[in-house]
Amino acid sequence: MFRLKMSVLFIIGIAIGAAIGLVAYNIFFESEFGRIQQNIATDWGNVIENITATTDQAINLKSLLIQDRVKFDTTIFDEVIDLRGRLLGLNNEQWDKKTELLAKIENAMNKVIEYYNGRMDLRIKRFYFIEWGMQTTKNIENYSAAKNEYIDQVHEYNVKLKRIPYNLIAMKKKLAEIPQPEESRITTVQVATE
Repeated sequence: MFRLKMSVLFIIGIAIGAAIGLVAYNIFFESEFGRIQQNIATDWGNVIENITATTDQAINLKSLLIQDRVKFDTTIFDEVIDLRGRLLGLNNEQWDKKTELLAKIENAMNKVIEYYNGRMDLRIKRFYFIEWGMQTTKNIENYSAAKNEYIDQVHEYNVKLKRIPYNLIAMKKKLAEIPQPEESRITTVQVATE
């Protein structure tokens, strides 16, 4: 009789321990995913803030060219602004489109910088064109740093989605991988006048 009571108590103890362990497991791993998701959201906000500052430079250069009555093709400038507007209009769940548009913005911004780099005549005549180049370089550096932080967090998230025991929570919550963008590929700004 004593052995039966001990066996029943032992089984009840295991059941209670398993229940507590399961609850603790869910809480821990859900909080871990929540932390990483919060970091991704914060880092994405920094990427947006810095790409906005970088693309504002396209508007500033266009204004300087208009002010100096320089003839130029406005399409490269308009493309940057259009793509930025489309990126800002996306909701938080459209990660594929966000990653794609970010790459397109970088390519469009490269066209603006290539135009600037090819216009040494403007930098020789007006110091504010050199200032534009220095400010744009600073914005690109800030953007690249923010994007690298974002890439690191996305990589960590995607790796944890596949690892045991994280993948059990990921399957339960139907979490999907976030597309990982490539490193920033914005062209270097040439500010030299010679």
